[in-house]
Amino acid sequence: MTSTVSHGLGGTNILAVPSFLRVLFLTGCRVVGIKQFDTAKYYGASEATLASLNLRKIKVTSKWGVSLETDPKNPAAARWMGEFSADRLRSEVQSSTDMFHASVDLGFALHRPKDNFVDKHIEVLMRCKADGLVNRIGYSCDNADEVLQDSSWCDFVIMHHSLVDFFSKFQGQILVHGAFRAGLNHLELADVVLALPQSNEVTFLLGTRRPWRLLLGIRNVRAAATSFKSSS
Repeated sequence: MTSTVSHGLGGTNILAVPSFLRVLFLTGCRVVGIKQFDTAKYYGASEATLASLNLRKIKVTSKWGVSLETDPKNPAAARWMGEFSADRLRSEVQSSTDMFHASVDLGFALHRPKDNFVDKHIEVLMRCKADGLVNRIGYSCDNADEVLQDSSWCDFVIMHHSLVDFFSKFQGQILVHGAFRAGLNHLELADVVLALPQSNEVTFLLGTRRPWRLLLGIRNVRAAATSFKSSS
């Protein structure tokens, strides 16, 4: 049974904040208890801004798989064979590792992969973890076409809330996005958690740069955790 229900911040929200306010925004997130951050190299300044705060004892999950020249919403599967070759992946992981303090629990994900395109990428990620370059590895998916047949190598999965049925037997951490954009209330968030009974932690990624919405999202996640405990 899921042991932890938590919240985190999606990295694109950092970019939605004016550059001169980004550090203040992230500092405020830490003050209100956010300890997990989702980011990516292709988000632009998101990862570097987060690293510049030199935060300690937080979870950071970075992603790789979409270039600045590729539409993140409609990337071609061929990206995995071309500009995002497996040969480049280790250096990308190393670059992210070098940015953050040693106390940061760093995870690295393949972003929106496709079966039969990423076998070598997975092998590289597994070696990176074995060599201590990164603590956790996994992948992210926005739709059913991006759900890999084999998730046994993953410590975590980042998924859209509509994909819960695909991960009912997944035992690692599941980071859920899109729930707040869809307007899910705390009872519906609790239902998402209930649909992921074997996950050791379900983390809802808050998708906003507005302080009042951020606080409302945190409240909803906490209420969902309470509802989940009472119904389980």
